Amino acid sequence: MKIISNPDYSQQQELLERPQQERANVETAVNDIIQLVKENGDQALFAFAEKFDKAKLDTLRVTEKEIEQASTLISPELKAAIQTAYQNIYKFHEACYTQDYPVIETMPGMTCWRKSLPIQKVGLYIPGGSAPLFSTVLMLAIPAKIADNKRVVLCSPTDSNGDINPAVLYTASLCGVTEIYKAGGAQAIAAMTYGTESIPAVDKIFGPGNAFVTRAKELAQQQGVAIDMPAGPSEVLVIADQKANPVFVAADLLAQAEHGPDSQVILLTDSITLAEAVNEQLTIQLSTLSRKQTAEKAIENSKTIVLENIAECIKWSDAYAPEHLIINTENADEVAEQIQVAGSIFIGSYTCESLGDYASGTNHTLPTYGYARNYSGVSVDSFVNKVTYQKATPQGLKNLGPAVEIMATAEGLDAHKNAVSVRLNSIKANPKSLPEEGTFKGRQKYSYETARKSIYGTLKERASQMRKNPTETEALVWEELRNKKLDIKFRRQHIIDKYIVDFASVEKRLIVEIDGDIHLNQIEEDRLRQDFLESQGFKVIRFSNDNVLNDLESVIETIKNTSTARPN
Repeated sequence: MKIISNPDYSQQQELLERPQQERANVETAVNDIIQLVKENGDQALFAFAEKFDKAKLDTLRVTEKEIEQASTLISPELKAAIQTAYQNIYKFHEACYTQDYPVIETMPGMTCWRKSLPIQKVGLYIPGGSAPLFSTVLMLAIPAKIADNKRVVLCSPTDSNGDINPAVLYTASLCGVTEIYKAGGAQAIAAMTYGTESIPAVDKIFGPGNAFVTRAKELAQQQGVAIDMPAGPSEVLVIADQKANPVFVAADLLAQAEHGPDSQVILLTDSITLAEAVNEQLTIQLSTLSRKQTAEKAIENSKTIVLENIAECIKWSDAYAPEHLIINTENADEVAEQIQVAGSIFIGSYTCESLGDYASGTNHTLPTYGYARNYSGVSVDSFVNKVTYQKATPQGLKNLGPAVEIMATAEGLDAHKNAVSVRLNSIKANPKSLPEEGTFKGRQKYSYETARKSIYGTLKERASQMRKNPTETEALVWEELRNKKLDIKFRRQHIIDKYIVDFASVEKRLIVEIDGDIHLNQIEEDRLRQDFLESQGFKVIRFSNDNVLNDLESVIETIKNTSTARPN
């Protein structure tokens, strides 16, 4: 890699500038592809499969038999590795997701809240080519599963035999995605944008791809289809000091470079000695790579910049806004705290980017090409809409209405003022015939007002930790209750007054408690707890750990039967 020592600050923009992406040829080709898919639907996809993938297809949807067969074609070791990644990614994404938010009474009689609602139809694009990215299936399908999107469509190109990579199919099945289509490139994006005879149009499209896929996604936005984020070539920036191991640094740079010849690789350091040692290691390690030529081209266009100190490296890194940022310095945690702009940060000499790419738990679908300045990586939030609610009681309208009337008048919006005024006049004219105060039917408001306000902050943190670290039996029961599997909305570690209950359905006024060892030491406390909960209208049913471990099916059946008997 070219080494630039102590550049002037005026050179920063030039040295950090990313190569311009060629768009003219891409634009024409993508427009032609989209038009053909719009006009000819499935037939266009068959033609493109034969042209680009050398595959003659007569159907697009992957069959159940193909999915089952894929599982037999990959090694037990790879399956186990994928399952490990699945568990970590699921655990992290679920912990970071907030579905329901507390009700906020902004003033007496005026309440507001927010709720996460799943996007109805999402499309996942998984590239094929020389390195089919089955890991991307995990990164997209797991958040979709947690978000509970009603329809998840996956498109991926085939090999010349008309088969999607078996690891892609196995991973999709593991994540619960079974609506899979044999379509790749810009044509797959067009199909998910406009719909064909086989492939449905979706509301939002996710997934990486080449320049053609990226442009097709950009054009999809013009048709009202959302996308995860703008994309460019993959990139990594490494900040390393003189104590960094040059073997590790070179390995990290090459791990990014092998993605493609246009991958962006930058090393920022305060040590010329390290810079030279890294170059030596690049030469040694390059010779061992199966994708040597690809990585070599990327390295040729990359650079090492030697700066005065690590503080300067931080400033230059923020200016670049890297997709991946590796911090390999003596005080890596302190350096990480000072970073303001990055897609994902890897802290310390043992935290290689590969961990995040595959299995640490974070998402590897990240903003590139400087978009880390204003975009975040994919998360469960990417798969939901955050809807706000508000409800005013008559008293709330009396309290807030006059302020709104004044503001509407000032903006010259008489109808806005009138919508308030007619209601206030109605309240004045008929003070005794006000509608009965009730709860918005689409909203289980009670669930947000069950905690004792004076200790809510403390209990909320504790409940959050309990959700992140469930017992074995709690995890087993939750897997059967989550996502309305019994057609009932349950919440876990839900706060009622001063108590945190294991599982609660506010709609059914039903509480499920799993009596672990802790309960053996607090029998009297449990009795008082149950008396209080029942006084609030809840039915409490309890199961022992042995019940759950030895006969989970009966436990779930009891919960189902009890809930069915409870009124809404």
